[in-house]
Amino acid sequence: MQVKYRKFERNGEGTIEATLSSDEDMWHFYNLIRAGDTVTSFTSRRVVKVNAKGQNESEVMKMTIALKVVKISFDATTCEMHLNGMNQTESKFIKNNQFHTLDILKDQKFLLYKEMWDVIDIKRLEEAKTSQDARADTAVVMMHEGVANLFLVSNNLTFNKATLNMPITGKRTGHASKKSAQMEKFHHDLATSFLKHVDFKVIKIVLIASASTYKVNFLKYLQQFAINRETPLKKDDLNKFVLVDAASGFKESLKDILNNPDIMSRVNKKKTQIEMDQMKEFEDLMLSDSDRAYYGPDDVFKIHQQGCIDKLLISDTWFRSFNLDVRKKYVNLVRDLEKNGKKVFIYSSQHVSGQQLDSYTGIAAILKYPFSNAEAYNQKYADPEVDNIINRVLAAHEN
Repeated sequence: MQVKYRKFERNGEGTIEATLSSDEDMWHFYNLIRAGDTVTSFTSRRVVKVNAKGQNESEVMKMTIALKVVKISFDATTCEMHLNGMNQTESKFIKNNQFHTLDILKDQKFLLYKEMWDVIDIKRLEEAKTSQDARADTAVVMMHEGVANLFLVSNNLTFNKATLNMPITGKRTGHASKKSAQMEKFHHDLATSFLKHVDFKVIKIVLIASASTYKVNFLKYLQQFAINRETPLKKDDLNKFVLVDAASGFKESLKDILNNPDIMSRVNKKKTQIEMDQMKEFEDLMLSDSDRAYYGPDDVFKIHQQGCIDKLLISDTWFRSFNLDVRKKYVNLVRDLEKNGKKVFIYSSQHVSGQQLDSYTGIAAILKYPFSNAEAYNQKYADPEVDNIINRVLAAHEN
């Protein structure tokens, strides 16, 4: 990502000029751009004209427009961003306030203006600037008999590049040759998808995960398959493969693999490992000391008022709310906790760790001490006289 221009005013408004170059960049800016922002960029629009014969004919015109954003969508498969909004630059091709869809693609320059860049926006922008090389450099093949999924994993994104689901004949008498042919097709299709999507110039580690011997059989098949295609796997490429035990070939088992300390040390993704460790700590506390682990907006905000939170785990989904009051509520929560020296972990909802957190409503808290004790402490030392004094001081300040 390149940020060539950046100007912020004291009141919080500001403009940046950016060019995005990776899937990670696209994801960061999908989380940065919100309804009400203005994006200026190059676009095209089909325009109907009347020709010399009086007939209508359409022509695609290219132009630069400033779009006040109303709706943002992100295609997780292609990593493209689509902005729907109202044009703010009137021309003969598109009227002022006329609706238009602006597609933001890689290597496309654009300007982003916000009336207010809050603390989460700045944090996201800085993360995008410092993670330019954070591409999907981990490949994972999850499989069991007749089922396989191929994932590419980066710091913030998990891409499902291929899914295979083929019925395989059982072990009944006389079906051996049929089953062999079905497994041949299964391995062939999986190997074809693997070589199509896995670029060993980028990929640092390949995890093949399954129960039983499926992983071993596929690795042997893949090696011979590449030789037959006259694109044999190099020694350096083969050294990137790690065989891992997994309960199934489905995505639900992916988090168990990435939670494995031995695997994480080889993957060497510090951000992912930290987030996985926090999720494990939270889930362990849910089982062993549930008064120190809470989730859900109501409980988390209630606990925050008591000053009990030690660590906050929050999904970036909450910061994409179109309701500015809702977003501000969560921004203020993060700001208050960080200001008081607490740790905040913002999870990507497109990563397996973020999806795991989303199953707990997308927000969870790890407490320094049990919340039940905190309530008892506050009740024991509550002093109505002190409360009255504080309320008078606050009222005088507001006046």
